[in-house]
Amino acid sequence: MVEAGNNYYINSTSVKAKYPYEEELGFKDYSPPYLDPSTTGDVILKGVNYASAGSGILNSTGHIVGVHRSMSIQVSNFAKTRQEIISRIGEAAAKKLLRQALYFVLIGSNDICFN
Repeated sequence: MVEAGNNYYINSTSVKAKYPYEEELGFKDYSPPYLDPSTTGDVILKGVNYASAGSGILNSTGHIVGVHRSMSIQVSNFAKTRQEIISRIGEAAAKKLLRQALYFVLIGSNDICFN
């Protein structure tokens, strides 16, 4: 539902985002996948997508799809991005930017049912 392509950078997972949902809805400036090598520099100041399809609800789940990014890894990746933003624009500006951001956390039914 929200996987923007992170799983394309995980070779051993069987779950990939097969459709450009954001583009089909007309979005031009959607948040890029965290694992995309081009998601760096000023790009991160406009938002990043950490979603990994089939991640599972717990660290011990999600194994059914192979290697994946669990929810805790996704949160850890956000923390890394947060630190990079602070390093890039300073703590005060980063706090202001992050307070204005929209955060969306979603767990799909497959993360519960199949795990």
